[in-house]
Amino acid sequence: MGIACFLNEQPLASPGRYLCSPGFERLLYHMRKHYDLIIVNTPSILFAPEATAVASLSDATIAATSFAVKESMVIQLTQQLESVQKPFLGTIIRAQK
Repeated sequence: MGIACFLNEQPLASPGRYLCSPGFERLLYHMRKHYDLIIVNTPSILFAPEATAVASLSDATIAATSFAVKESMVIQLTQQLESVQKPFLGTIIRAQK
């Protein structure tokens, strides 16, 4: 089993536009041929429309949050993820800094 991490050497001018592009969809298609698990870290689905596009291309979603997040935000996040109609696997609680 191998692990590969694909990073941009230079920041993209508009990462949201790339994540919503046919090129990103093709990248995922080709990666699925070689990897069992592909993790794409996006901004919050509540604040970044490109996160919804990535979630719609995914097999499932996972949320990452902190203990400090308000319950109303968790409810809103869950509703947004349900609208994508992909399995929601759970939540990762990040350590507070």
